[in-house]
Amino acid sequence: MLFFRYISFVLLVLLLAACDKNNIAIPNAAVSTNPPAGYLDHAQPKLPTLRLWVGAREMEAELALNHTQMATGMMYRKEMGTNDGMLFVFGRPVQASFYMRNTFVPLSSAYIDPE
Repeated sequence: MLFFRYISFVLLVLLLAACDKNNIAIPNAAVSTNPPAGYLDHAQPKLPTLRLWVGAREMEAELALNHTQMATGMMYRKEMGTNDGMLFVFGRPVQASFYMRNTFVPLSSAYIDPE
């Protein structure tokens, strides 16, 4: 019996030593891990907009300002104007990534910093 305990202990130590601690996901306290109810099943209503000029072209961009608006983004939208878009506004420079889950319109993305 002592032999099996010893082997179990050694296997546990080896298993823990083999774990890559840099890849362990630690949830950020500021980010909710539970999405608001219903945000994944329908498009959000049109958000407040801002007019932008990209070269000589005028663009109307919706402003996603909070977590729910950013998490929902363009999901479930069936149409989008030629010069329409959505800006995801962060209060400070951050390293961000996005996914195109449940999007039915072709999307392009750009990352814009203060400079």
